Amino acid sequence: MLHYEFFNSLLEVRPGSSDLLSGIAWGLTRMKEYEKAAEYGRKAVKQSPGIARYYSYTFKMNLIRLNKWQEWFDIIQEAAEKYGDDPYFLIVLSVEQRAAGNYKDAIITAQRALELKREHWMLASLAISLWMSGDAQSALDKFREARGYWISAHMIVAILKSEGRFGEIESYLESIKEYTPDYASGLDHWASVAGQYYMSMRRFDDALAVYAEYRESGEETWSADNSLAMVECYRRIGAIDSARHHLEELADSSLLIYRPLIFMDLAKLKAIEMRGHTIATELAEQALAEQDVPNDWVTQPMLLAQLRFRYAGGNMDDIEKTLEELQSFTVQSAIPYRKAQIAAVSGSINAGLYLDQAILNLTRLSRGEYIYTGGIGVLIGEASAYRALALARAGKPVEAACEIKRAIKLEPEREDIAYNVACAYSLNGDTALALQ
Repeated sequence: MLHYEFFNSLLEVRPGSSDLLSGIAWGLTRMKEYEKAAEYGRKAVKQSPGIARYYSYTFKMNLIRLNKWQEWFDIIQEAAEKYGDDPYFLIVLSVEQRAAGNYKDAIITAQRALELKREHWMLASLAISLWMSGDAQSALDKFREARGYWISAHMIVAILKSEGRFGEIESYLESIKEYTPDYASGLDHWASVAGQYYMSMRRFDDALAVYAEYRESGEETWSADNSLAMVECYRRIGAIDSARHHLEELADSSLLIYRPLIFMDLAKLKAIEMRGHTIATELAEQALAEQDVPNDWVTQPMLLAQLRFRYAGGNMDDIEKTLEELQSFTVQSAIPYRKAQIAAVSGSINAGLYLDQAILNLTRLSRGEYIYTGGIGVLIGEASAYRALALARAGKPVEAACEIKRAIKLEPEREDIAYNVACAYSLNGDTALALQ
């Protein structure tokens, strides 16, 4: 609120300032005033139509939250046509073409952007479009070319998995120890990629060994990341005591930003141990209260866990409130579908709206919208599985069946995706396939 008032007062001194208009849009976004935020975003773009930073993530996501994706597509397409000498406009248009399923156009546009400026993240965006179009080998080649970009190794492993080329993955994991990406040590990069791969293959002992090796020698932030990944390993093999001990140890020594996530993991363990949700919900509330400065990356999974605790505990009164708080988040695949699912079973008047939003957001996620997110190959597979669920729930069995096949191909070994696929088959009425 103070952020919004401060920028608004400055606007009286400097009327028409795009920086201030954009700042107000950001403040309104934090206040969940999405319609107003989008309006200020439009004003900033209108005031400075050729400056890329005003077409920022904030403006884009407000329009998408409001189900105004087509408006955003038209805006960025017009900007790319007028200011095509700025590769930013071209690469953003390429992402939107991919989100629309126009992979051929997305590839051509990304190649035009690369002719103007060759950067790793642009190569990665082109590579994702190539993969989505069915050209896995060209995608692998581009990701190898962009190996200095931190998600490239994640994507190479994801593509090799989807193609069934598991024999190549082990040697590749060893090879990535030999080079150092631009801003992270080779050991950190290897730990992140190898750990996620072993987790997805249910090779928990191998994953624990990877995380333990890095934890003893890594920088503090990444070390905390890997410690939380170790907790997930322990939880999935049923070693609850080890998971709890690890979390309690981490809580005493970790960076402040991680404390909410630690409390949320403790809440999950408590729900497992006590087979109840009252205490878990209280711990979830404590986790959210631990955030001195809200951080979307931390808040997303916590709000989703809180939502599920409340639903499992029969606390329907606060569910609508939590659903509204989750309105601003779309990056995690589970969030749009869980919102739609719980809204439907709790009798929310907005259930249909949430389902429409889920299908839109999951379509974008399943086509690789966020190339900035580590492990995006996993994100695409998850999004496809949840999109299948959303389509089945919306009464679109043919589209759901196509998405089911895609999810299985993208992540053939992951049991959580297999579970979601089984649920989608069940919603589609294919009981035999669901059981299989």
